[in-house]
Amino acid sequence: MSIAWKEKEGGEIILKGIEEKEFHRFSDFLANIKKNGSFEANAAHDMELSVINKLLAYYRPHALPDENGYYAASAGVDSDGRLFTAVNNEVVIKHAFAGRGCAETTMLRKCQEVGGNANVELNKVYLMSGRATKLPSGALKEENAGSVSCLCGECRQNLRAHTKNADFIMLPTNDGSKNLKLAEAESPSGLKPFNAWKIPHKQLYPLPEYRELDSTLSRHVWDGYEAITSDKVAIPELSTGLPEDFSKLTPELYAKLRNAYERADTAIPALADNTSLCNINRALVQLVKQAYSKHKKSNGVDFKIEITAVLIKTDKGEYYPSVLVNGDLWLPSKPPEIPTALSNAYNQVGISEVSTMTFNNHQLQNERTDAAQGEGVKHRVKMPDPAGLGRLLKNAGKGPPPSLHVVPINNGTLSEELVRAISEPPMDVSKAFGPGYASNKQQISSRRGV
Repeated sequence: MSIAWKEKEGGEIILKGIEEKEFHRFSDFLANIKKNGSFEANAAHDMELSVINKLLAYYRPHALPDENGYYAASAGVDSDGRLFTAVNNEVVIKHAFAGRGCAETTMLRKCQEVGGNANVELNKVYLMSGRATKLPSGALKEENAGSVSCLCGECRQNLRAHTKNADFIMLPTNDGSKNLKLAEAESPSGLKPFNAWKIPHKQLYPLPEYRELDSTLSRHVWDGYEAITSDKVAIPELSTGLPEDFSKLTPELYAKLRNAYERADTAIPALADNTSLCNINRALVQLVKQAYSKHKKSNGVDFKIEITAVLIKTDKGEYYPSVLVNGDLWLPSKPPEIPTALSNAYNQVGISEVSTMTFNNHQLQNERTDAAQGEGVKHRVKMPDPAGLGRLLKNAGKGPPPSLHVVPINNGTLSEELVRAISEPPMDVSKAFGPGYASNKQQISSRRGV
């Protein structure tokens, strides 16, 4: 089918059949084709896919990748039937924490700006991306023609709230002339050549933003609120190999203690000595309480504050922390908690575990009040976001994906058994992140011959 398109001011793509006089909004364009029967050989979704394939193949060579040569083009259809496209810009827009100038996020921004609505909803998100070399003619020479790639963690995070009823469709790299078929699969290995990978929102985001803790166990969270906010409640010390009686300190332990004191490091030696979940829990609670205490006196009594503590364990067995503090008086644009922990771990490759804990004083105050007035109130435990999980996977190394432990706030005195009872069961970070991830610089599936 021959089509023509152009961009309106603001970036909306309008289209028409080659013999039509007027351009139409994307939804109206598709409706006219169905009405006129000019695309009767294909089903409706194949018709739409064919149009998007031509568009993305046209725009993709205009991307500005970095030295990795990763060319990406994305399209999105909003709830009003408008179509927007964008390509990645990794030459000018490049940030170590917030990600790059990704095509998907840029496409979302166009949708928001045209409608003047930050809360725009998308019905479809398309992506065609892969490594390539730009030829003097302006065309792309694909490194792996027909490869299928998926969204990076930053784009998953940015699009999450705008795509709750959307499908994500990953197109194989091609020149726009191929007839693609829509297919659902758990992973790219389930795709056949010329398949476009359809991923429902729920599949792309397997880890919810919050999970509810059983109401009978939530009382431990209320105890944690008291422990964090009260100056009179002390958090238990970490368990170490040092004797309580100084006279029993051996030369070996003395050398270890002196080394820990004199060494400038971001690691926590006590956790390397005792890797129990009970000890990890105490460390997380200590980090949260310290952060709360630093801000309490300077900002009054009833200030809003959310504190997230993270512990990362490397393959070498060392634990590195980070703490992120957000609130009314804090700058919101700052390095998030998991990338900060990776930075504190010297950005080492090889991560085996990550543990997180989030304290939100207003959330806990409201839950405690509701619990006092009736039974059955459950604490909502905040889960790590896709952007952070994606960063973990980039540093995971060649071994098994790291495991994720999400521990609700508590007073730090819980036994190993109770900590496990209130915590989420350990999760594989790659499964929590969602399907189709290797790296934002690696194709996850190659189908030669496209």
